[in-house]
Amino acid sequence: MKGKIILPLEKQPPILTFNCHASYLSILFTVRDYYKYFYSDFINIFSDSMSSVSGFLMERWYCDDMFFDMFVLTSDDNFSMTDCFGENIQGSALELLRKDNLVKSIKLMLDLGFYVSGRINEFYVPKRRAEGKYDKRHDFYLNGYDDVEKCFYLSGYTIAGRYETVDISYDNLVRGLTLKQKGTFNILNFCKLKDHYSFEIDVKKIKVLLEDFISARSSFEKPSGIFKDDISCFYFGSGVYDGLIKNIVGDNKGLDLRIFRMLLEHKSCMLKRFDVLGEAGVCIDDSIKNEYGEIAKLQALIFNLAMKYKLKPVKELLESISKKSKYIKDVEIKLLEKVILRLNEFV
Repeated sequence: MKGKIILPLEKQPPILTFNCHASYLSILFTVRDYYKYFYSDFINIFSDSMSSVSGFLMERWYCDDMFFDMFVLTSDDNFSMTDCFGENIQGSALELLRKDNLVKSIKLMLDLGFYVSGRINEFYVPKRRAEGKYDKRHDFYLNGYDDVEKCFYLSGYTIAGRYETVDISYDNLVRGLTLKQKGTFNILNFCKLKDHYSFEIDVKKIKVLLEDFISARSSFEKPSGIFKDDISCFYFGSGVYDGLIKNIVGDNKGLDLRIFRMLLEHKSCMLKRFDVLGEAGVCIDDSIKNEYGEIAKLQALIFNLAMKYKLKPVKELLESISKKSKYIKDVEIKLLEKVILRLNEFV
């Protein structure tokens, strides 16, 4: 066992709204040229009929073996790494995940280059809203440990809403992972980057996904991240604005800030995508980039208005959000249609 290890992380990946994206992207963005793959994807978006579930559309999730060697342990499994990875580690997962083995087991996996994730009781996690106050289970992942300080390095959202890495003591990690009724933690995920990559910007894919966004349709028959067979109740692409406006005008009690932050990240990713296309020789007109930059600023203003509404629900704020959202949708469609015309010259 090593005395200390820190696996590499990108501290500010381009998507931070959802931990399920931020955790994997913070690992993937340590890979040279991965950004070319990312900006060829993550274009289309979705939300449910209540605007309470939203995200970036993906055909394949991160855990489908494309980028990672990955496996999940539950306390009911038999565990063997010999067959999968050539390491002489095997036995009962229940034994591996037992309280008195947990720290040793997690450190071993980190030594082998595996990031560790799962769900933790944030009562025991520093800088969390629930810290020392109430039980709340939430996603987490670890990228290292320090035997001198007797702590793991845990990433996630702080009470201030920032995505940061904090130190959590060995004892508190065990407490946070232990299910009170069983004395064991029933699931842990382990992932390790594969070491063979070759990424290029995919202009054709970008064009297709932009067309899907404009047409408010799903890019995939069964998109990953939507855990329903029937996707007819979801809004896609530019249609997400229609669903959002409909909910704002109607029952607005459940105004969810995550959809506003997701739309803001969608704009920032698009602006960066224009730069990446330029690096590949596909130059987008400055006028388009400048106009898109303006609606990105307006999207940031809408996010701030939504936060104000959560603090003080005033009807005029909702009317302003609705009006500005419709304006963004109309302008964005026109700008992206111009981008597609430019991309047609290269596909």
